[in-house]
Amino acid sequence: MEDVVMEMLCQFDSGGNEAKDMRQAITQAYTLTGQAKLNSVKDYVLELLNNDIKILIFGHHIHMLDGL
Repeated sequence: MEDVVMEMLCQFDSGGNEAKDMRQAITQAYTLTGQAKLNSVKDYVLELLNNDIKILIFGHHIHMLDGL
């Protein structure tokens, strides 16, 4: 995962749109890290529910909410 993020950060264009390209690379990296966390979050939520622990789930990203 780190390799993918570093490759994306290194690929941004240096032809005048650096800020836009960097912002896009960061956004994509942020999305990828969210996707990488999904299985761990699912496991944690299932463990809480299996142990009859009440929880409130709040999420910001549709991908995470849909995955749960």
